[in-house]
Amino acid sequence: MHDEIRESLGLLIIDALLKLSREDPVRFRRILQWHHYQIKEMAIRFDEFFDAIADCVIFEVSIPEKTGRGQAFRMMSIPEYLEHQDEPDENNRRHIYYISERGVAAQFYRLCQAKNIIAVNAGMYHDQEFLMKYADLHPDEIVLEQIDIAAGTVIFEPLDESERAEYLEMEHHVRKIVMDTFPDQDLTVITERFEPSGLPAVLTTIKDIELSKRLKFLVSHPGITSDAFRELFMDYLGWENQRIEPPVLHLNADNYLVQSIRREDFSDLLIQDLLLTFYQNAFLYSQKSLTPNYLEIMYNQTLKTLTHIVHLRQQIRENAGTASS
Repeated sequence: MHDEIRESLGLLIIDALLKLSREDPVRFRRILQWHHYQIKEMAIRFDEFFDAIADCVIFEVSIPEKTGRGQAFRMMSIPEYLEHQDEPDENNRRHIYYISERGVAAQFYRLCQAKNIIAVNAGMYHDQEFLMKYADLHPDEIVLEQIDIAAGTVIFEPLDESERAEYLEMEHHVRKIVMDTFPDQDLTVITERFEPSGLPAVLTTIKDIELSKRLKFLVSHPGITSDAFRELFMDYLGWENQRIEPPVLHLNADNYLVQSIRREDFSDLLIQDLLLTFYQNAFLYSQKSLTPNYLEIMYNQTLKTLTHIVHLRQQIRENAGTASS
């Protein structure tokens, strides 16, 4: 009975929203700004509602908009987004670039702006599903391209084999140092080319990891799934976590620090600290969740690096004093 009542109330709300979208689109847009998360969920479940409001639902988009309180990013519908895109491709389809991982928008907005790419932030639950449903209904007009995964080539440009060979030793040492410092963190390290060149490293996930995170979200919200499905998801996650690939640290071949350190002595403790800093900065910039243990390790490592730099500066001063005398 409870489920039937909830379903009936949901249908009444949908009818009211449909009526509002037809009779007062300005007010409906205002409601979308505050409740787009719930509205997207209802649209995914009910095709008639989706068809009626799909072109009105709004997303955060990587077009900076100056405000009196600093810089914000624009909220716009899919048709509005497409108006800002370049000319259609050879198949007369426009591309929607999107970010699916929650919390990484700041990092990828900077990468996108350097490449003149406009991206949709689809990091909240239901956003990606909504975009996929929209694209499925417009297969001859729209192509979805996810840009926050390791396998993407929109942002990251692979190196040829000969150039990549120059970075293999550094990649090996970065991975070893990270895994020695964070024993529970596996990692893939690859050197590629991306903009802006001032960014030495970026951390991304892969699709399997994103799927696992979405399942964990479902498990942690009892109102979304039944007890039976939660138990099924828990069993799946136990198996899934054993087989998914690790996140990927992309080193930037155009970055001055990366270019310089690849020729250094990797047994030097200061160089090891700098390699670990590549990972730590990328981790923080990607806005990954910091556990107390991770936070303590990063804090201690930063102090260690600063201590090495101070000692090195003292040695340089002492050597300079000896030489002058």
